[in-house]
Amino acid sequence: MTQTQETPEDETPVVETLSQFNLAETDDGYLLEIGGDGGSVLTLAATAEQIDAIIEALDALLSAEVDAVEDDEELS
Repeated sequence: MTQTQETPEDETPVVETLSQFNLAETDDGYLLEIGGDGGSVLTLAATAEQIDAIIEALDALLSAEVDAVEDDEELS
């Protein structure tokens, strides 16, 4: 079941905190389910290439954060 929150164009969308993350393999690729602490759940079908792109983006972000921490430690 997919729930959506509709927001009028002149209002700022409600941002919820991530409370649920599920990834399941299907015959056609993957099913990604992301839930917020307000109860909304977004279910998306994704290809292997899209999941790889998400993984690469997260890896790049986390690697940059680790590099920044290591640089700060070297300056101390």
